[in-house]
Amino acid sequence: MEFTRDDILICAVKGYVYAIHKKDGTILWEKYIAIRAAVISVYVSDNDRVIAAAVGATHSIDLMTGEIIWSNNMTGFGYSEVSIVATPSGTVKPLQLLEDEVDKLYLPPHYETVTQDQQIIIACSKGGALAIDFNTGDTLWQYDCPGGGYNIPVAIIEPPNQKLGRQTQLAYVGSGRCVYCLDARTGYLVWSVSLSWNVLGSGYMTLASPWSSKLAAETNTAFSQNPSAQAANKKRTKDKNNDHKK
Repeated sequence: MEFTRDDILICAVKGYVYAIHKKDGTILWEKYIAIRAAVISVYVSDNDRVIAAAVGATHSIDLMTGEIIWSNNMTGFGYSEVSIVATPSGTVKPLQLLEDEVDKLYLPPHYETVTQDQQIIIACSKGGALAIDFNTGDTLWQYDCPGGGYNIPVAIIEPPNQKLGRQTQLAYVGSGRCVYCLDARTGYLVWSVSLSWNVLGSGYMTLASPWSSKLAAETNTAFSQNPSAQAANKKRTKDKNNDHKK
């Protein structure tokens, strides 16, 4: 069956990642990556890669064929659910107007795409964040959130902001009661803040910013809006505690 990247809908359930045709639901390919009980997070890049993560591992899968390109087993992160975000493969900026175009200021600006030197995946699990090279699957850096515990962190990546004096892309990671601001390229801790000292109530954090909310405005699924994996982890912890009481 012939199809293009725009025909594909990616679904993940019961340990498998599926590519199905948007027109009639035909299964184009399927790939087993995790145990059936796993919650699989997925992300599709603009260079035809499916990033799928579950039970402490992250995989890159060819969008068109279902072939696994690489796997990163996220050493030290156990077998919990994984949340994933990625730096963009390119950014857009307005082109500078030429002198003879000054009278066209009322027109919408033209844009050019600026390719990023290196695209990075940030996979979060078990109170920490792991940066993975998008092309090779190699680990670039790891940050264990102090006070993050065994929570599943959530992350937001934002572009450089000259107004705020930010020359590099930053990753904001929330885990437990703390938020950590990291340099997305190096893992360097820019700042951190503890938001609550309350020991009662839920410790699952969600994050949002005007930029990230604008990108998510087309009702895309994300961990911060739909924390299904966190809910699964909460149930697992409750069952574990009940087992200890027996």
